Amino acid sequence: MRHTRKIYWIVGGFFLVVILAVSANSSNSLSTTATTSPSSATASTSVDIQVGNSASISIRKPESIVSSPVVQNTAPTQTHFGIRTKTSGCVANQTLPDPDCSPGAVLTTDTSVICVSGYTQTVRNVPDSEKQQVFAEYGIPWSEHSGYEVDHIISLELGGSNDISNLFPESYSIQYNAHVKDSFENYLHSQICSNKIPVAVAQTEIATDWLKYYLAWKNGTDVPPPAPQVAPTPTPATTQVSNTSSAAYYTSSYGSSRYYYPASCSAWKNLSPKYLVSFPSLDALLVKYPNQTLSPSC
Repeated sequence: MRHTRKIYWIVGGFFLVVILAVSANSSNSLSTTATTSPSSATASTSVDIQVGNSASISIRKPESIVSSPVVQNTAPTQTHFGIRTKTSGCVANQTLPDPDCSPGAVLTTDTSVICVSGYTQTVRNVPDSEKQQVFAEYGIPWSEHSGYEVDHIISLELGGSNDISNLFPESYSIQYNAHVKDSFENYLHSQICSNKIPVAVAQTEIATDWLKYYLAWKNGTDVPPPAPQVAPTPTPATTQVSNTSSAAYYTSSYGSSRYYYPASCSAWKNLSPKYLVSFPSLDALLVKYPNQTLSPSC
């Protein structure tokens, strides 16, 4: 027991001498090095204390948590298809929205964003308060909201905005209802994501008179596409014949076109001159457009 106590006294005395030596001898100064862990969860500081030529003692103490940098998302500039001139007395229960109340608005025309699976879930944000305001503007009691869809005029999958100017209460009970428009939106989305029509053309079709273009799609008729309001004009097809008098067959180079027309069928004259393509023979036409079929109008 006495031997053990003697050892304790010796060890204690040694450390006391070391501490006094550190305090008294300025030449044996403390060298401190602090390093911060790169971890984003918890950082620590390492302090190395070296006394003379003796081994250093390393002490680590925790510091504050280092946060990852926050990336601020800047919302794209929204493009409106018109100016809202009314916020009440809007015409309800029609196939098309009241343009004075709901002219439509675009959030983006970037197909690299729009065509990504799940994109709409990342931007959809229409709270009930905004939906109730839409119903109030169209004079429809909120208690009847189950019979309507608060529709994005330019759908999110086509780059539309959540702005109230792009919303209207679309009925489920009329002939060309919300479900019909949804199917046309899906079709246009597939067209722009397969590079068959420019996104701005699809946005303009759906915003200005979607029913006209829907019926043309379903009936297999060619309707001149609208002039895009927020995107460059699509480039016409390269195969053009300037002298149409020598042409035997016609078709449209527009992405949704599905029919060809013999020169003897006057229906080809209804095609948009911008997209009109002529060929000297049917074989030549089908080489360029193998999926085209004879127009029912002929």
